[in-house]
Amino acid sequence: MAEKSNRIYLLEEAGVASALLKLGVPTMVGMLISALYNAIDAYFVGGLGMSQMGAVSVVFPIVQIIIGLGMMFGAGASSGVSI
Repeated sequence: MAEKSNRIYLLEEAGVASALLKLGVPTMVGMLISALYNAIDAYFVGGLGMSQMGAVSVVFPIVQIIIGLGMMFGAGASSGVSI
């Protein structure tokens, strides 16, 4: 019960900055893990050749956009379902 009242307080009475920080950090961590995965992938693919590294470099922003859109729609859908 206390957890539910903390969530309600966060959304109703807490400041925008603190609510944004608490709700945005998990999204930022997910995007950071994805970026680290791609950087490590680029490190290992870089040894294969120039065109392979170019392919990884082209795909990286596309993957980040897809992940960002997925997180956006996932957060919106979970909010809509909870209502």
